[in-house]
Amino acid sequence: MRSGKHDTLFYNVLWHDLNNKGYWEGEVLNKKNSGDEYQAWLTIVAVKDKRDKVTNYVGVMNDITKYKAQEEKIKHLAKTDVLTGLMNRSTFIETATRRLAETPGHVKHAFLFIDLDDFKKINDMYGHDQGDILLKIISYRLRSTLKARDIVARIGGDEFIIMLSDIEICQLSDIIRRMLNVVERDIDLDNL
Repeated sequence: MRSGKHDTLFYNVLWHDLNNKGYWEGEVLNKKNSGDEYQAWLTIVAVKDKRDKVTNYVGVMNDITKYKAQEEKIKHLAKTDVLTGLMNRSTFIETATRRLAETPGHVKHAFLFIDLDDFKKINDMYGHDQGDILLKIISYRLRSTLKARDIVARIGGDEFIIMLSDIEICQLSDIIRRMLNVVERDIDLDNL
């Protein structure tokens, strides 16, 4: 059970619980004989004789690697717009709120709302698959115009919101113009 990933405190807690409660259970990182690591749920129970002396320990280990991967995927999906990979509305609000609270008062932020005009016509004319491709392209283009500290989210079908962080107001019109130039470039849906 020594994968090298657990510290002394982990083992101290494990042995404390075994000695005082008679059992321990929790998540561990283990190694297979091949050296591959896997996540497991381990339950260890102290077996005692008639004089209440520990004679053995019995452990049951279940590989939970697949469950942990599914859990991570669910967490990712809960925070992300599935189509574009951008933040979703709730994650954007949470992130922007936290960022505003952590930012000194002299730092300026700007919020930009983008709504694609006549997007329904794209879906009606070319189909939803092509509309989805268009949304992916637009989201990629938006991300490409932003700095690392800026955030962008898809908050509705054809609606995006951007938080520009630590900007000067005099820069805002140039940033918006640059963003619009990138987003407005032609996309030939007939040849995708």
